[in-house]
Amino acid sequence: MITDADRRKLHGALTEALGSDSSELLMELLPPTGWANLATQKDVTVLRADIDIAKTEVRIELQDVRIELKSDIQDLRTDLSGAIQDLRTEVKTEIQDLRTEVKTE
Repeated sequence: MITDADRRKLHGALTEALGSDSSELLMELLPPTGWANLATQKDVTVLRADIDIAKTEVRIELQDVRIELKSDIQDLRTDLSGAIQDLRTEVKTEIQDLRTEVKTE
């Protein structure tokens, strides 16, 4: 593993051999870490493909969730509509019973 001390030593040797401007340029061209830590074009291509697959899977999942939610909302509307109708019928019956009761008294 190359340390900062190793880099400074290399920079000093390059400065002596090539001059300040050339050594600075060469040091800037070197990766900040080892070459093994750099991604290749193939790595990037594979990663992009993996990301595209993941995006597609997420879109499919979201579409499934949307469909399920729409169905659940429709079911709730139907249930609520039925419950409201039942309540109206019950209230009408209660009102009718009260009217009958009031008339007989």
